[in-house]
Amino acid sequence: MEDNKNKGFTLLEVLISLAIIALALTVILKAQFYNLKLCAESKNILIAKILAQEKMAEVELTEELEVGEGIFPENKDFSWALGSNEVEENLKEVNLTITWKEGNLTKDFCITTYLLQD
Repeated sequence: MEDNKNKGFTLLEVLISLAIIALALTVILKAQFYNLKLCAESKNILIAKILAQEKMAEVELTEELEVGEGIFPENKDFSWALGSNEVEENLKEVNLTITWKEGNLTKDFCITTYLLQD
């Protein structure tokens, strides 16, 4: 006859396996949270790049360069600041900064171009 005492798991084996599962789940959840954070940051950077391209196209199409700052009407979470410096007689350096908030941090995206003035 077989001995029935050796069937099943001991309490120590169960506790060790639970500890391993808890550790693995913690690592997986941290990695998932980090991926979600990166995804949100990437989305905001993409929006900032699109808004910067839009604003720069607007600057290039207008005859007078209007420096200043404002908020994008189509996306109120993003603001812009436009500045310019005279490099040479007919050449201006145009600096555009797009700013937004991510949590408690303020992030920005800057772009610089040069415009020939007639």
